[in-house]
Amino acid sequence: VYIPGKGWSTSQSITAQAGFWKIPLTYGRNSAGTLRWRVVVKHSDGSVEVTPERTQRRVGVTAKTAGTKRVGLVSNVWGTVNAGANVKVWTEVRIGNKWSRSQVRTADAHGFYAVPLTYGWTAPGTYRWRVGASIDGVGTVYSNVVTLTRTR
Repeated sequence: VYIPGKGWSTSQSITAQAGFWKIPLTYGRNSAGTLRWRVVVKHSDGSVEVTPERTQRRVGVTAKTAGTKRVGLVSNVWGTVNAGANVKVWTEVRIGNKWSRSQVRTADAHGFYAVPLTYGWTAPGTYRWRVGASIDGVGTVYSNVVTLTRTR
């Protein structure tokens, strides 16, 4: 990965299996911005091959801890996505030991979003929510968990 001001840095190292490799792009997974990547292959004969550079846009998500507003019977979670417009944003509610996707919205031109928390809106209880965001289905990241207690 290319780190501005520092140059190229090794992110992950693996050994190819039968000539194939798969490397997770974990560096900066929770940071907004465009990251630059390349793969350096060191062959057994000592030669080195460098792949063409690729870029990947990453989304940073912020859900404010006080970010729930009640409108009628439905509450909304709101916050900002640190990547600008056309970012898909959704809520996930914790049901048992799994996260289940609920509402999907698109952030506005300034990265702001508001997503209704409709799951369980008529059932009292304490619910745990998180917000997910992705640009074109790539680089999904999640906010901190928001807890909401419904009394009626």
